[in-house]
Order: sequence, then C-alpha cells, then structure tokens
Amino acid sequence: MTGHLLLDPARSNHEYGVFHFDHGLLVYRDPRQFGSIAWHRDLSKVFAKLGPEPLSVTVEEFTTRLKKHKTRIKALLLNQSFVAGVGNIYADEILYAAKVHPLPSPRR
Repeated sequence: MTGHLLLDPARSNHEYGVFHFDHGLLVYRDPRQFGSIAWHRDLSKVFAKLGPEPLSVTVEEFTTRLKKHKTRIKALLLNQSFVAGVGNIYADEILYAAKVHPLPSPRR
C-alpha cells in the first residue's frame, strides 16, 4: 500500500528494515506501517499455504472452491489461501464488474 524498498535513499523516520549489502543499503520504508518483513528458511512452506493464482483458476474450480465456504465474498477474495494475490482494490473491482455486492454471504 505505502511501503517501498529503496536502494541507498536519503534517511527517513519511517525506515523499518535496513539491509546492508556490499554495494549499498536496501531500505524498507513504510510511513503507514501496513507492511511487514518476514524471514523464512524454507519458502515452500509459505507458498504451500497460498491459494491458486486468480488467472489460473477455471470457472468450475472457482465455483467448487467457493461452495466450500460460508463467508462474505469480499472477505473470501482477500483470503490468500483461497486465491493468491487479490488485494482490497482488486476485490472491489472484481465485485463491481461482476455486479456482486461485497457484503452478502454466498447462498447455498
């Protein structure tokens, strides 16, 4: 949202991660503090928790996955284990284009 990775920037009060490399500093700057930094030795465990990429899911697969949940559609689209990479703005745009209200729960 507002976080940035910057190479050798001017100093700031909003630096929350500074990485020292042979050829300079990589700085994580996030004035609104919405982001985070995490260290993982094995990324396969992190990626295993993610859902499929949005453009790789067929309508049939999406429908099958959708029927397994009883939650509001926008919250489900934001759930990275349901579908990876959809953020707040994309979820709003998807629902608007589909003419689906973000708050009602899916019907059974």
